[in-house]
Amino acid sequence: MEGYGSHLPVLGLVCDYIDAVMGLEYGCGMESTPWMLDRLGNLTTVEVSQLWLDNVYLTLTEEQYDKWLPLKADTEMEFVVDRPYDVVLVDGSDPLSRVPCAMHCVNSDLCEVVVIHDTEAGGYKWENLVQPDGWLRADCNKEMPQTTVLSKSANLIGILHEEMHV
Repeated sequence: MEGYGSHLPVLGLVCDYIDAVMGLEYGCGMESTPWMLDRLGNLTTVEVSQLWLDNVYLTLTEEQYDKWLPLKADTEMEFVVDRPYDVVLVDGSDPLSRVPCAMHCVNSDLCEVVVIHDTEAGGYKWENLVQPDGWLRADCNKEMPQTTVLSKSANLIGILHEEMHV
């Protein structure tokens, strides 16, 4: 289980800093989904595996489930951001969808902060993760695997640099 949940300290710092209420998650997780549901008012999850959605569902409390909108998709990339989200976690199972999902959220201009897990791992095409004008980036490597944060907040990125050994 090494590496699972390693992004939660970064995600926690981000959620606390921006006082996150609305969340979007590309790829649900046994640790990240319940963790986000405990901290956010609402969470939309896009997942490609119905079996995995069902497995995560079985771990949730009734209170958590009431705040969760799980969406089964053929690919994570088919979900279109059409409303504001305070925080987005990109941690889907398809390595080639992570960069397009993150870039879609940033380019939608409806997402305040995008958190991406495993950004040091090979095969994900991280070289295509472009930092648009006005957005800042922090590669947090205090806990491995590395977690990358994209945000327009210089203060948040500064805190991440101090706290997460960027």
